[in-house]
Amino acid sequence: MSNDTSGSRKEYDNLQECCEGLFASGEECNYEDVCDPFIPPEPTPEPTTPTPTSCRDRKWHLAEIKGGFAACSNGNDAPPITDVNHYDRLDQCCAAEFPEDKCRYRDECMLSSNPTPYP
Repeated sequence: MSNDTSGSRKEYDNLQECCEGLFASGEECNYEDVCDPFIPPEPTPEPTTPTPTSCRDRKWHLAEIKGGFAACSNGNDAPPITDVNHYDRLDQCCAAEFPEDKCRYRDECMLSSNPTPYP
């Protein structure tokens, strides 16, 4: 049943009445239900962020740390140049980068008490 509240606009109690009132019989009644909150999301073709590298798989490299000091690091702070040496273990980085000095290092895995969970 339609309600004529303004004289020029009709309101309908349901979709079927609206379609019957506005479209000739047999004509397609296209509609958009703006009150329906469920709109299925489009799936992404790939993960939007890379999977974090586990601490065991991280490589060590020489990096600049706070204060401008050089240190071996296993963080994501490797310089963007291709000739940076990467080492599988901290002791390898220390031996190569600080052969005669006390080795400075920053172990990113030891700094985080709440590591990012695997997705």
